Amino acid sequence: MKKWILFASIFSSSAFAVGPRISTSCEIAKSIRIPPNSGGYFLTADCKTAYVLPPAQANRKITGVTSGNLGRCSEISSLNKIMAELNRQTAEAIKGKVNEEALNTIRETREKIKSDYGDLAAALGASVEMIFDMNIEKNVQRFRQYNTTVPVNFVAVPLKEVKLAWNQAKNQDPDMRIAFNEDLPLPPDSNVGAGSYSARLDLSLFGACKLRDPFTREIPAHIDSQVLAGLITPTAFYKYEVGATFGYTATYNKGLLAKKIRESSSQGGFFKTSTASSLIETAETSGWFSLTMSCNDSRVCAEVKAQTAWDIKQRLMQEVLSDISTVRLGVALPPVESGTPGKNGASAAAEGLRKCAHPYCQAGAIVLDIANSTLGGTSKTDSYISANNSKGEESVEITTPVMFSGSVGFSKD
Repeated sequence: MKKWILFASIFSSSAFAVGPRISTSCEIAKSIRIPPNSGGYFLTADCKTAYVLPPAQANRKITGVTSGNLGRCSEISSLNKIMAELNRQTAEAIKGKVNEEALNTIRETREKIKSDYGDLAAALGASVEMIFDMNIEKNVQRFRQYNTTVPVNFVAVPLKEVKLAWNQAKNQDPDMRIAFNEDLPLPPDSNVGAGSYSARLDLSLFGACKLRDPFTREIPAHIDSQVLAGLITPTAFYKYEVGATFGYTATYNKGLLAKKIRESSSQGGFFKTSTASSLIETAETSGWFSLTMSCNDSRVCAEVKAQTAWDIKQRLMQEVLSDISTVRLGVALPPVESGTPGKNGASAAAEGLRKCAHPYCQAGAIVLDIANSTLGGTSKTDSYISANNSKGEESVEITTPVMFSGSVGFSKD
């Protein structure tokens, strides 16, 4: 068995002296009372400071509204009725298992209706100005009030990124979107107070017409937050970073991986990089890879295990392919935008290959060195499998920042 023992300290303990660092060994944690609506906290390594996360629920307040062109609300009403009926027919057709031709007729009718009313989809109905108070300082104050006799300093965890998203009502047809600006990154200059943000919600006619006063036919000067909540649910997603220590042991067999690659290749030795993606991202590894991890907080393992496994499998794939491939075919992949807040480690890892910088990720296919067996030849792949059919292992202990994400819901102020 080949075995490497690696001990890595990417950042020393002192690097986190003034920042949040997970510690589960603090005896004082048993004395800390957690107030209602809490998002939790992290203790520093010296057990003297608790970094408090934003609360689970915060407040919103409507401060202003401006109307767009509401003269076509009657058309919106008609269109909503037509689309609702077509959606009902589609559901009934699927339930009744009708033939594909009948379903296609319904779908074609739907597409024609959408095209006929297409100009409505781009019409601004109203803009609503709101203030979202994440109650960060209030939440820290509650921790202090609940723990007046506990010798711990409670402070807010520094946020790296905040984004506001509008989730429209589930019963709204997805093709008739209510909000134009569905995701709003919040720059520093949008801050109107500690943990508070101002934002403008741009409603389409599909949203604004539902807010219209039935008598005046205009948007009321003061919109009831509960009415707006029936259309849009705002959520703030945020990211924060804490220092964490975790260790893992990766066990692998490059020979078995090479065998898996050969079995997945087509005639002539063509091995698609999409297949490489599948082999790396799947949890089932046919014995060629396994990973065990220990963390000083279970939240760390949940966040980093999938990505760590993916990183190692990607490296092993590159090493094996470098030894058994002869040429790469294809074009470079387009760049991929960064993920949105709220994604956990598993979902982030599932997108990893599309961000891969290794040469094999940038090719459409790889040609393996496979000899013609009818002529009694032996391929480089066979030789590699024979020479590397043994278990390798690496153990690593790391202290490093780990990026976490969370969310805050908003209720009426």
